[in-house]
Amino acid sequence: MVERLYQCLMTEIFPAAIRNDAQLVATTKAFAGAVEFRGDELHFTLPALFDFLTAQMSDWPTQDKADRRREYLRFRKIIYKNPTNGTLGKQGAEVEIAYSHEDHELTVYRLVRKQDEK
Repeated sequence: MVERLYQCLMTEIFPAAIRNDAQLVATTKAFAGAVEFRGDELHFTLPALFDFLTAQMSDWPTQDKADRRREYLRFRKIIYKNPTNGTLGKQGAEVEIAYSHEDHELTVYRLVRKQDEK
């Protein structure tokens, strides 16, 4: 099931963020978590991104805290194992660390548009 979250992230959420899609901006503003636009960059923590994605899926099952934690860890592993930035690079963007934190779950990432390299 977390594979669907990653697919949604890569085919819907990140492309919409790259376009600065008004509907996505509104959805992030309505979300009570650490997923937000700062200027034209999408900023997020991985736990908040997981929560945001599950909130977008009406058929995501209700889970107890332990099950949700396991699913989050699977989701994080999928992000790291896949060529996320390679795929985003073809769309002119990449994810980078905005604010590093020793507690990995508090690290803030941002989706940025890459400048043309000449």
